[in-house]
Amino acid sequence: MPAYKYKTQSGKTLWRAVIRYEDWQGEKKETTKRGFAKKREAEEWIEQFLRQNQADTHMTMNEFYELFDSW
Repeated sequence: MPAYKYKTQSGKTLWRAVIRYEDWQGEKKETTKRGFAKKREAEEWIEQFLRQNQADTHMTMNEFYELFDSW
């Protein structure tokens, strides 16, 4: 998923993350988060969001605990 650069009205350059995904019911969704200082921060947020919203019912208990513990 991409991260886009944009300028604020004050001239500051920031990054925004855009994610298109399917939720657990199979509906297509899109979400955006803005205000990242670096592109890498936006990309990390995307990775974390996708891990947390993964609709995998075949995960191990350890994977579930790591996901739950990260909240």
